[in-house]
Amino acid sequence: ADQTICVGAIPDSIVASTPIGGNGLGYTYQWLNASSIIANANSTTYTTAISGNYGIRVTDANGCQANAAPANISILTLPAAPTVIVTNPTCSVTTGTISVTAPLGVGYTYSIDGSNYSNTTGLFTSVASGNYSVTVRTAEGCTSLATTATISPALILPAQPAAIVGAVSV
Repeated sequence: ADQTICVGAIPDSIVASTPIGGNGLGYTYQWLNASSIIANANSTTYTTAISGNYGIRVTDANGCQANAAPANISILTLPAAPTVIVTNPTCSVTTGTISVTAPLGVGYTYSIDGSNYSNTTGLFTSVASGNYSVTVRTAEGCTSLATTATISPALILPAQPAAIVGAVSV
């Protein structure tokens, strides 16, 4: 099946599934790119930085061979870890703001929890105090490394005086 690999992500290798059938012993593997043998690529995984049409040939101990259907592999780079500006709570606002300043652009979505990527602006408002892992995801599904953003606890306002006591001079 066609797949996209984000270089720097885990996993960043092409992986062959376990062969079914044969005698179950002594399998050898040979990776192919556009039906050409790739030298020294004879493991169940293959790491590459080059997009292409990859396949794998499996040979069992009896010399019987099977070829996996080739797959188009797209190798993409991860987006840069986000640069952020944090605005902490103030005397009048009890929550903070996280603003992604880079990378920005069409096709990027942003998250402060690593799972919800519905934010397309990079601006997170009304954020409670705590530590957040800010990440960027491309339209192709590659996710950046995280940048930690910390929102300080809300400020504690001094208590309002109960009353003014004593003589007042005018």
